[in-house]
Amino acid sequence: MSPAFRKLLMAATLVAVMGMIALVAFRGRLLQNVAVESSFTEAATNSSAQTIAPHLPPTVDEYRAAVLAAFREANPAERSLAFSQSFTAWFAHDPEAALDWLRLIPRGREYTQGIFIVLPVICKNDPQRALILAEAMATTHEQKFIYHALFDQLAKNNLPSAVGWLQSAPAGEARENSLRAVMDNWTLKDVSAALAWAKNLEDAGERSAALESALTTLAAGDPQKTIELASQNLEGGALDRVLQTSLQQLAAENPQAAAEAVGQLPAGELQKNSALSVARALAAQDPNAAMTWLQTLPADTQPVVLNNTLDVWLKQDAVAAGKYVSEMSAGSAQDSAVSHFAENWAEKDPAAAVNWAESLSNASAQNAAVISLASGWARMDPAAAVRWTAELPTENPARIAALRGAYSYWDLTDKTTAGNFLETLPAADREAIKPSTLAQK
Repeated sequence: MSPAFRKLLMAATLVAVMGMIALVAFRGRLLQNVAVESSFTEAATNSSAQTIAPHLPPTVDEYRAAVLAAFREANPAERSLAFSQSFTAWFAHDPEAALDWLRLIPRGREYTQGIFIVLPVICKNDPQRALILAEAMATTHEQKFIYHALFDQLAKNNLPSAVGWLQSAPAGEARENSLRAVMDNWTLKDVSAALAWAKNLEDAGERSAALESALTTLAAGDPQKTIELASQNLEGGALDRVLQTSLQQLAAENPQAAAEAVGQLPAGELQKNSALSVARALAAQDPNAAMTWLQTLPADTQPVVLNNTLDVWLKQDAVAAGKYVSEMSAGSAQDSAVSHFAENWAEKDPAAAVNWAESLSNASAQNAAVISLASGWARMDPAAAVRWTAELPTENPARIAALRGAYSYWDLTDKTTAGNFLETLPAADREAIKPSTLAQK
């Protein structure tokens, strides 16, 4: 399941949870809102008031008034909670009246909330009606996640029955959401049967969605097997997502095995992203082994993986990590590593970072270290970082760049004090930090 899908599903679940607490919280709120009159919208008030209210007892008008009052909440979170509480209470009191009103309101956030409140309740006793209503009411991308909620509920109650209802979900996004919910549940019970069924789906998109969901669930328990099955049954984006999920899990369980698997991937974003997780896991166990392994990766992947490894190593043994970087071959790769490492070390221990930078034998690396450590130090103590850089020898080639970088942090956090200090510097320094605009006027 993709991160975006999980976020939307979490939002849908939140709606359901809010609905569950509504009946408890609503009673006190109802007494306060009985007399509230709302100017919500013509569609939501005039239509429902004229059509529904005359045929219902007075108490129903009180429930409706409380629901309409929720629309007057200015804070979005409070409005959402108020609507969920009041509408859930109305639906529990008179389901048909609440459902009829919901059908009439504009298709906004509260309409989507309402769908997630009413349809799962209806589905408990009448799945067919719930699915018919879902087809008519859920039309947007977000609203169609109701199918995942409905089929998750069906699958938990009766898996064979849920499989039978799948054809009632409209083809496309709605059915794929339904398939994912069924496969999530089926895989937990019988992964072999779930995969065998999914492989026989005729529609390629549905087959891919079902297999991806099943294999994503399987990855949590058996990432190595999942990598093998995904490579055999998926392609494109679905394959990449399952492999990345599986490799992250495998890296946490067995970094060496994950490193071997990443090494077999083709060069590209998938390999690079997966290598980051593996490098961190390997570095936590053996930083030197992680450094040796990253040398096997494509050249354009090595710098970012190296930086991630150094981040872990810095926390374990900053001196050892610094020694490794200082002993790298002179060149752009070392300069890049020095810059990254110096900035992070200076934020934690500026004195140690300064001593390390001064010990570097390569001039280019030392310049990179001075510039970066000044900025890293400034994130923690901009005044001290600026004063240190200002006292560097004027002939130091990194001095001005380091001073400018450190000062920018101080200027953001304490403009007055930073400005006062700036006036104490030589004119050349002031001009380098904040170039004069006189020549432009």
